[in-house]
Amino acid sequence: MSELITAELVDLDLSAETKQAAARSLAERMAASGRVTDLEGFLADVAAREAQMPTGLDGGIGIPHCRSAHVPEPTLAFGRSAGWRTPSRSAASPTPTRAASRSWPR
Repeated sequence: MSELITAELVDLDLSAETKQAAARSLAERMAASGRVTDLEGFLADVAAREAQMPTGLDGGIGIPHCRSAHVPEPTLAFGRSAGWRTPSRSAASPTPTRAASRSWPR
């Protein structure tokens, strides 16, 4: 079994305007690392899971996840939006986006 998360699965400058775009960006990293065998099939599984119950949390955090036949091993990808601001830097800054995608083989 390989590591659950690797440097290739982390994007600290994620540029995505929507939760779907954030999920796609992280899924593309997972596919490029060989952690997803069918990108569109995997994204369909993520969307189906999200339709059952949204995985977003307050503060711009999303944790989309699913069980998928398109994931050969347990995997975690992490993204932080390029516009991230710490609370001490600017209280008026827009809500950041942070997303983590957890996926397990079916």
